[in-house]
Amino acid sequence: MDQIASTIATTAEEQGASTQKISHNIQQLAAASDEVNTNITSVSQAAGDTGSAAGQVLSSAKVLTTESDKFRTAVEGFMEKVKAAYAALAPTNQTAVLYKRAAVFY
Repeated sequence: MDQIASTIATTAEEQGASTQKISHNIQQLAAASDEVNTNITSVSQAAGDTGSAAGQVLSSAKVLTTESDKFRTAVEGFMEKVKAAYAALAPTNQTAVLYKRAAVFY
């Protein structure tokens, strides 16, 4: 009978130790799960911030394109006026050279 009681006691101790190990592993798993959730939240926020920044860059690029088109139109208009002014001058060699130089910029 003592042997049966001893076996039961040993088995109960082993079961208790196993239960503690399982409990410890579950606690570690829960902590790791919390860390994963925190990382996912951080990545999600960073992705949202990146999306916002990309939208701002796109908006700025559109504004820059519009302003560049306006500038190009203004320069083209100026060069047309320069060409017209040179064409109105008496055609001399010096005028022809200046006209060619102006055409290079256009």
